[in-house]
Amino acid sequence: MTFPAPVLVNPISVRQCTASFKETSAAIADLSFVRLILADPDGTLPLMEGEELDLELHVERFHLTVRAATRARGNGWVRLSIDRIVPSARAHLKSFLCPKKIGESLSENWERDGVRHYHGLNESELWYHPEVGALFTYLDDRDPLQQFYVRVRETSGSLEAGRIARAAYLEISSLDGELGNAPIPEKELFERMGECRDVVTNFRPVAQWDYTLKQRLLRALSDKLYSTGRDASLARPVSAAR
Repeated sequence: MTFPAPVLVNPISVRQCTASFKETSAAIADLSFVRLILADPDGTLPLMEGEELDLELHVERFHLTVRAATRARGNGWVRLSIDRIVPSARAHLKSFLCPKKIGESLSENWERDGVRHYHGLNESELWYHPEVGALFTYLDDRDPLQQFYVRVRETSGSLEAGRIARAAYLEISSLDGELGNAPIPEKELFERMGECRDVVTNFRPVAQWDYTLKQRLLRALSDKLYSTGRDASLARPVSAAR
């Protein structure tokens, strides 16, 4: 039986992304610094669970090699962890997983009990409830055990930003729960919020709901950045200018 390729991110963001191994090539359905998901519509990719192998990743103009291991497979997909990547390949991957690309990749994949969930490249997730607020988070490229986040509370309109251990983030059960900030220098915090603004700027709304959420986040981020009295454009890393 043939299954459709999994749609985990906006397809336009990975349309030129493939992985090669064992004289086989497969489309990349999702990618971050710690894992990738390959499309396997007919279930024929020659990968065994737990198997380690070198993959040649072709992500737009970048070509890099990573050491990966097969972790799980399902109907139409195979998930692999990225266990080793040399510094030069990591730099290429960072250039690909820039704020612009992450923003383009965000796509809503479910809605339940009033909560809307969006997923994108680099383990990015956006959660929104009109009465609670929004939480946006993505993997910290400097430390894969951490996630950077921004949260806007609907009741107060206040914006929080910081870093949370990825393991703790995966245990969060509500949008307004305790996040347990990890220490982050003020300069880096400012840079990260600039990244988040670039991500949201490049988010492509599909419906009016998405557009309203985008404007809400942009307004909160811009207010926070400009309230420091510094030019927010100085917060953007070089990769964000692509």
